[in-house]
Amino acid sequence: MKVATHPDYRNMGVAYELLRTAIEILKEKEIKEVCLEVEMNRAPAIRLYEKFNFEITGSFSMDYEEESFHTMTLKLTEDNPSKYS
Repeated sequence: MKVATHPDYRNMGVAYELLRTAIEILKEKEIKEVCLEVEMNRAPAIRLYEKFNFEITGSFSMDYEEESFHTMTLKLTEDNPSKYS
């Protein structure tokens, strides 16, 4: 699944609120870890994920696409809570 913010709504906090709400729901469901993939050239998205304590845990590229991706992981444990949720 791809999730993106429409260009008309960027820099308005929409992606932040979407991610904050998603993390809150996952915590309520006692999910312990969240993983996502983001294109390496999407610096604003990477910065957003890092604000929530996601860490880059791997990188890959696909043969049929020219883009390269980071895998980012967030551990939802008491000793590493998301600082924005």
